[in-house]
Amino acid sequence: MQTIPNQSWQLIIKLAAHKNRKTKRCGYAFEAIKLDGDILFIGGGNSGRKTQYLAVQEALVEAVLKTKDLGFWTIVIMSKYKRLAQICDHTSKPSWQEQALTSDLYQLQQLGLITHVLFVPKLVVLHVSELAIRVANYPGQFCYMY
Repeated sequence: MQTIPNQSWQLIIKLAAHKNRKTKRCGYAFEAIKLDGDILFIGGGNSGRKTQYLAVQEALVEAVLKTKDLGFWTIVIMSKYKRLAQICDHTSKPSWQEQALTSDLYQLQQLGLITHVLFVPKLVVLHVSELAIRVANYPGQFCYMY
């Protein structure tokens, strides 16, 4: 059981990624939801990363930058990758591939961004996972604001 620190959270971000076996490319998707349940934006992209885990790191940085630009500073992030939660919450030492992610998040935290990454069951991020599967099959990036 994970506990969420006592903060006045403004936004929930769900992250997912999928690898296309034919093209060997990964698609990632993210969804930002306000605490009242309204969807703020949905985005995704097709990445040349080798693994889904590296693609979801790319999605994390892109989603956090978009939310920061919109003026949100306290964010809860949900992902089905346990390692991502361990790295972002500083409970595990990052590998050389994860150091770029941790340095990006550290710089954003210096500006006042507060994030908490949660490891959640696949069912919680199922809608975003289905979107990542579709994105993995088509090139390009997108972001829809609501």
